[in-house]
Amino acid sequence: DDRNGNGLLRIVGGLAIYIIMPIAAVMVQLGVSRSREYLADETGGKTIRNPRALARALEHIERGEVRYANATRAGRRNDQDPFDPRGERPKNVYDCANMWISNPLKGGGLSRFFSTHPPMEERIRRLNELADKMGL
Repeated sequence: DDRNGNGLLRIVGGLAIYIIMPIAAVMVQLGVSRSREYLADETGGKTIRNPRALARALEHIERGEVRYANATRAGRRNDQDPFDPRGERPKNVYDCANMWISNPLKGGGLSRFFSTHPPMEERIRRLNELADKMGL
């Protein structure tokens, strides 16, 4: 077997699996996370019987998070921020990105592919579609 190169083929195949499988597992986990976000939005919209109101709330959150993310990326601080009365905020948006409702680390390409949060625009669109189906 080894004289025909099968031993080397097995080693290369094993290494490929060893490298690819963890990446595939992460991709599945991220996909499940995004699916759960959509399910949570749908459940929330049905629970409050007004998915459009939830969509508007997400729009407000998105505007605030974009403003904050842009300010922290630029190194600016907003001392008038009512949610930060003592000026105790993280030095930059990356320090607390995992605690946000939406993804403050926006980008295209691979960063969107690896995001745990679905795009806010898509979440809002789905909630508005649900409201239309509910006749609201």
